[in-house]
Amino acid sequence: MLAAAVAAVLMAAVPAAAATYQVAAGDSLYAIAGRFGTTADRLAAANAIPDPDLIYPGQVLQIPGSGGWRGYTVRPGDSLWLIAQRTGTTVADLAARDNISDPNSIWPGEVLQVPATSGGPDLAAALQSAVQAVGGDAGRFGVYVRDLNSGREVAYNADQSYTAASTYKLPLAMDVMRLSELGQLSLDERLTYTSDDYEAGTGVIQGDPVGSGYAIRDLVRLAITRSDNIAANMLVRRVGWSALHDYMRNLGGATFASDGSNVSSPRDMGLYLQRTLDPACLGDDSRAYLLDLLSHTEFNDRLPRDLPQGVEVAHKIGTYNGAVNDVGIVFAPGHAYIIAVMSRDMWDENQGADDIAAVSRTFYRFETSPS
Repeated sequence: MLAAAVAAVLMAAVPAAAATYQVAAGDSLYAIAGRFGTTADRLAAANAIPDPDLIYPGQVLQIPGSGGWRGYTVRPGDSLWLIAQRTGTTVADLAARDNISDPNSIWPGEVLQVPATSGGPDLAAALQSAVQAVGGDAGRFGVYVRDLNSGREVAYNADQSYTAASTYKLPLAMDVMRLSELGQLSLDERLTYTSDDYEAGTGVIQGDPVGSGYAIRDLVRLAITRSDNIAANMLVRRVGWSALHDYMRNLGGATFASDGSNVSSPRDMGLYLQRTLDPACLGDDSRAYLLDLLSHTEFNDRLPRDLPQGVEVAHKIGTYNGAVNDVGIVFAPGHAYIIAVMSRDMWDENQGADDIAAVSRTFYRFETSPS
């Protein structure tokens, strides 16, 4: 199920500047409307469809309000695929519009023409409502949401610095998978648990004797599914903390502490999540392995808790010293979006989990609403 959902995100054509769309098998008018940032009612009216529930594969729809381009300045860590996802179009359309012969060759500072998209007042209103409902004020909460179908995004304190806690294990796992693809390490390589790796808290390795050995593949699994602190420390020792920060910057991350401590922002976490779907960032096998781990964690009391049964959520929580976080990709039926919620001064972990679940529930209802 998850593989099909990921494939749909990777293959979805979201041509915001196109005037027509050919209905594919499994489409609904509501899902198509979400892709183009419009409503099912507007699509039905533009195409004289008397019953919005009755469309058929091969039918060509006129998309109301399509068109419009704007300038976009390429940022460090950008790829053409990532820009296409942000702006609701395809790599092929961007390459054709900007006369790019090699889609892998763009550089920071280059100005591209991209479809004009915006967060939209309804999505922004949903964010404001969700944060206010849990008493988010004075920067206590930071939230970032990106609709992967339309490219719309909204943010609340999304660029503020928050303690990342165990959410940093997401880019750590991505870096390990990348290095394995480059041949710079093997997932079968074994690392030895040393006393310097010890850290209390979540995980199972702390019950094993110092000197035990583990394959890197298993350490990645434990760091994500069990949030094992010792497994993560062993991987950081192998990769290097400074090198990991360099990798996060190369992905486009912008929020780091000058003393090298473990901080991030909701927007950066959202970017890392989006890059897990980017073929230029992770190969198919690495992406499938990592998303499967993120979808089978032991900690589901936050983003996934109040969502309908069967909805896949690939996510990573983090809890430490007043920070209660959860960042993930929600694969709603026919629709996917990124949501990253981070907090500070949240000393009641259960209350923090309740608040994140409430924000997640609000967005799920908005994103899957037929109107």
